[in-house]
Amino acid sequence: MRYCDRRPVKTNDSGVFVLDSVAQGTQTLEVRALGYVPESRVVHVTAGAPPDTIRMTSLKAMLDTIRVTAQRVYDADVSGFQERRLLGMGRYIGREEVERRNPYEFTNLLYGHPGVRVTFSQGRVSIAMRGVQGLCTPAIFLDGYEQLVDDASDLNFMVQPEEIQGVEVYNSAPSTPAQFWGRGGTGCRSIVVWTREVVRTHGLLRTPPP
Repeated sequence: MRYCDRRPVKTNDSGVFVLDSVAQGTQTLEVRALGYVPESRVVHVTAGAPPDTIRMTSLKAMLDTIRVTAQRVYDADVSGFQERRLLGMGRYIGREEVERRNPYEFTNLLYGHPGVRVTFSQGRVSIAMRGVQGLCTPAIFLDGYEQLVDDASDLNFMVQPEEIQGVEVYNSAPSTPAQFWGRGGTGCRSIVVWTREVVRTHGLLRTPPP
């Protein structure tokens, strides 16, 4: 606090300040404190006048609600699918193509896909790709983890078309990322499937909003 042109005066631990040797008459008080609205008041100094009380207003009571709007600045492509898709090292099936083709089961997406042979025999589906020693069964990855499946029929039970977010097909060793080589190395290429969250409600399927 300060008054007129005299030096500032600080309050004690109880918030009380005392001004002595103040000339009688009209004076101006200015009171300032961190977090409070500054006060300026005209006072009349007379002998025997009672103490004056100054109540300050907190800035918190005057600030309007602050709303912060921001955009995500990090890459939401956690699996790396879109990044690899842009590089174009393999062949890719995005969610938009899955919805357009509306397959009955996962392996229907691979019919006619370059480098992939899908066969149906005795009620079971098989997938083959051409490796270094002829046709062989490719490594299958689901959400980044290699799956031990006897044939494609098992994969059709593991993932449904409405759960598929994207598919990566690698037909050659140079195009296959190291994390998708599989237990057999690069000998028989790889198929990588990424899923999305699907909520099941009373037997119905719905996807949560993005």
